[in-house]
Amino acid sequence: MAGVGNSTGITVISTAIKGNKGNEQGKNPNLPAGYNTKDSSIVGPKGSTYSNTGKTDASGNTVYSNNGGYYTFENGVKTKVPSPNPPTNVQLNSEKGKEFGSSIFDEIKSNPNLKTPSREITVETNKGTKVRIDIMAKGENGNIKCIECKSSQTAPFTKNQEKGFPELKAEGGTVVGKGKPGFEGGTKIPPTEVEVVRPKVIDD
Repeated sequence: MAGVGNSTGITVISTAIKGNKGNEQGKNPNLPAGYNTKDSSIVGPKGSTYSNTGKTDASGNTVYSNNGGYYTFENGVKTKVPSPNPPTNVQLNSEKGKEFGSSIFDEIKSNPNLKTPSREITVETNKGTKVRIDIMAKGENGNIKCIECKSSQTAPFTKNQEKGFPELKAEGGTVVGKGKPGFEGGTKIPPTEVEVVRPKVIDD
């Protein structure tokens, strides 16, 4: 993994749901006690409304939405289910990022030269910019490593990262919040360059 752009403070290292068309009804719901139907919706015992999404699960039960969650009602039981809607690009990219970050963290944990690896630690630079570091660990001599995981060659930095990473390299910062084991809240971070890890490009 090769570093570039040292002047920037950043080192780069290379249960099924089916949808119905339209607003079709699934099987008539068998509601728990206190729940009642109102038009095509369901009203809970405290007045919450569960709206018909027009979609069903694999068993043909109508999926209802309430406050960002999705539910079916079957045999007198309310069950939370996954969203019946196709995932957005943002959601797919988020899941991809989490998977890549987990794979890099596993590599860090298996490296005997790196101690106290921890994930998702918020650091405030000495200039006041807050950035979340994906992975932090300590080397054999106690030096701190800060690693940012990007799941593609083109995944951009956030505005705070563009500003905060160079600040962290130049002046250091402090862990804020509760922190994580080995990097508890209040831990001082010396001037440290953030290493950015991206998937390796394999030539055909």
